[in-house]
Amino acid sequence: MQAEATHLRSGQIIINQLTIGSRTCRITVSVYTNTINTSVLFGGTETLLDFGDGTTPITIPEIGPDNANYKVIDPVLGIATAFYTIEHTYATSESYHVSYSENNRNGSILNIDHPEDTPFFLESFFRLVPGKRYESPEFLAEPFFIAAIQETFSYSLAAKDTNDYSLFYKLSVPKKGWNIPVDNFRAPESLKLNSLTGLLTWDCIFNGTSTVGEYLFSTTVYQYDNTSLIGYTARDVQVILTDSELTGRVSDNAELNENNRVYIPEGKTKSIRLFAEDDKATEILFSVYSAFEKSNLEFTTYDSVRAEQKIKVCLIKLNSTNEILRNNPYIIIARAYFKNDDDTIVKDVAYSIYTRDVELSEPVVLSTEEKNVISIYPNPVRDFLKIDGITGTNVGIVTDQQGKAIAEQNVHDSIDLRSVSPGLYIVEIKNASRTILRTKIIKY
Repeated sequence: MQAEATHLRSGQIIINQLTIGSRTCRITVSVYTNTINTSVLFGGTETLLDFGDGTTPITIPEIGPDNANYKVIDPVLGIATAFYTIEHTYATSESYHVSYSENNRNGSILNIDHPEDTPFFLESFFRLVPGKRYESPEFLAEPFFIAAIQETFSYSLAAKDTNDYSLFYKLSVPKKGWNIPVDNFRAPESLKLNSLTGLLTWDCIFNGTSTVGEYLFSTTVYQYDNTSLIGYTARDVQVILTDSELTGRVSDNAELNENNRVYIPEGKTKSIRLFAEDDKATEILFSVYSAFEKSNLEFTTYDSVRAEQKIKVCLIKLNSTNEILRNNPYIIIARAYFKNDDDTIVKDVAYSIYTRDVELSEPVVLSTEEKNVISIYPNPVRDFLKIDGITGTNVGIVTDQQGKAIAEQNVHDSIDLRSVSPGLYIVEIKNASRTILRTKIIKY
């Protein structure tokens, strides 16, 4: 039934370890859903939340309007948000992949094939590190937004990290299962994601034209401690392009590099002034999101007039003190809201605020992963596990859920599993210096 196959738009899995030394984690699955022409809710019998440790996956109960965890945020466009939270205790301190799957995505997505029949799949990876409390990145903006056709949009997907891990962002292909991409995903030609600030930009052109409708993307934020991968969160992101007449022009008075880097020495203050204007807007508002300490940041807004054009000005003042010095930058998002009687669109500007005179760069391990999109299929598998996206000779290790090695062999493009008994296993692909992939498979 069409009404039973068009509800899930976007979302993510957030993981927070309760205390240092504890192996109990609070896991939250958050989604955006479609409410038009469907009665299907988030959750239900055809869901699967897998904790990644070999324990039995669980189903999530249906969450709808009678639940405090459900909220309609745009009844006209048919958008609601819902979430489910559970605590789970892991037996050992190691690495885990948590995943969630449910049928189906909303059926109006333009850049994948038959979305209404495509499973919705989310995943997060994390390590339980002795002496530290793991927390997923805290995102400063939701993975869902509205933009106007014919106008370049900018929207920040940035996050902050409580452990001061380095964060890096990349575009990825949405999934419908473990290492299984959705069918025929087409990324728009000019879609870009800044790896350091998380700023997503797009000129709204898809296949040579600008078309009203819904578009699906996936982004992944990686947490690194130096060159060691601590965790990542893959987020499905949805954009609705409308035929709004709003344009949303934003500029600033800063001369910065491509990452909008701002260095503020200790004891110094820096001011950034932004200007927002739109001939069709009846109201323009600003808000500022940041991991910068509130006591070190203030912003004010006021109206100005230039050549008879009303302009909203946002003045951000940043003060660097000894208490906030660190090598990692603080990301600050300035968001302008452009409104008229019918529509609201937003445009973001993101800044990397440095309190030490260093230049953060991506670790080699991440850039290697970005260049090698590794796919493992089929899963479940019977005989040979095919591997795309690796070069040279690597080692493939198959272990059971208790960590016992079942098979180990050199790998070029496949792993021979004919002698492995049916069951649930972990597959690791390693090169000479590191593990480049660790994932779960089912052998039948």
